Amino acid sequence: MSSEWLANIMEHCKQMKAGEFTRMVAHLLEVCGVHRTEIGGDKNADRIDLKIFFDEDVLVPAEIKSQTEMTKIQPKAVRQAAENQVLLPRIATFSDKKFDIGKASLVIGWEIPPDRSDMLNMIERLKDHYGIKVCVIPFKVLAEMAYNSSEGICEVDWNALLDHSGFWGVEE
Repeated sequence: MSSEWLANIMEHCKQMKAGEFTRMVAHLLEVCGVHRTEIGGDKNADRIDLKIFFDEDVLVPAEIKSQTEMTKIQPKAVRQAAENQVLLPRIATFSDKKFDIGKASLVIGWEIPPDRSDMLNMIERLKDHYGIKVCVIPFKVLAEMAYNSSEGICEVDWNALLDHSGFWGVEE
């Protein structure tokens, strides 16, 4: 991994507002091999920040938090990701998309807080009590994944990621 490339992209994206940051996240996800992405709508029934489509146009929702919006990913983002998962069947039906409620709803944000026990407990409760998986990915981890994919170093195992509930790419 080129530490210079990573430092440059982190510096470049540091001050991005929410819309520009969401477009950058969408681009990096596509570099990582997702089929396609769509920036979410403003309608109440379709408030998902980013829709990620995998093979056969299976829709996975993502809650995106830029550093200018939220430096450290907060439990509120996890709650919004869970709400996205609850709304997914309705959104998918209205847009003729497929969905798999067993896949994780994603949160992609700038940084995970140092004390993440409350957030991890919330994620575990969502999974245990409601069957909702939430996978939290720090932006730096996503950037590393994109770099490794683009350089042919390794491919992202999307099945493992979407079956995961918790933090991705960091020690829990």
